[in-house]
Amino acid sequence: PVASLARAFSVAASNGVGTVLVADGTYTEATPIDFADVQTLAGGYDASWRGFRARSDISCASAVRVRAGARRAIDRIGFNVGGSASSSYGVIVDANATLDLVDSDVLVDPGGPGEPGDAAAPTGGAASGVSGWVRIF
Repeated sequence: PVASLARAFSVAASNGVGTVLVADGTYTEATPIDFADVQTLAGGYDASWRGFRARSDISCASAVRVRAGARRAIDRIGFNVGGSASSSYGVIVDANATLDLVDSDVLVDPGGPGEPGDAAAPTGGAASGVSGWVRIF
């Protein structure tokens, strides 16, 4: 197990592993989440890593990025993406990429004010940072 998604994605990419499992809990990620090499991110796993009992909640400052090339999946993960002074995006999916969201949420905090005449940005939720573990599978 490793202590962050960034580290888990790095280790998975270095070892040619396509799936990252996340223990149930709440996480705060300081670096952007980029699905460049990992195909599946699955959350909510219990301490045995054999079953799941809940979802994992991940708070991150910028949008989750899905790169072109392969099908990606996010399963049992709740993302809370922090807003910025300008616009806010929860997930950016490149052209020729596919993302399956299974039992997952993406909440985006409000961004800055829109252009004149634009509707106000929706309000997102907030998550607290609690330590947890991520396992590469």
